[in-house]
Amino acid sequence: MTTANSFTLEEIYAAAHVAKFGVAFESFAKDPDGTLERIGQHDAVRIMESGMRPLLPEQVRLREQAVAQWISEGTWDRGLRERGGARGQVAAVGASRARVVLAA
Repeated sequence: MTTANSFTLEEIYAAAHVAKFGVAFESFAKDPDGTLERIGQHDAVRIMESGMRPLLPEQVRLREQAVAQWISEGTWDRGLRERGGARGQVAAVGASRARVVLAA
């Protein structure tokens, strides 16, 4: 992948803050999809396609923390990611619980 839906690897690398996760561009360029998956930015290109910016590293950490909690509680829908992200999960779990998780 040298481009993904008109985004260059350089654009994706910068927008997804890949360097802040300690990954050199050369490593990213060898396996961009795998790298995005490993650093928690699996949806970065899809987010960029929608005209938004990918998550900041702190937001990635908070999302991973929230998902881990929801999995441990049995409230996480494992098929959600394939259907387009976590937006619906927050509504299903409840906004007040999400605020508590994200504030922790």
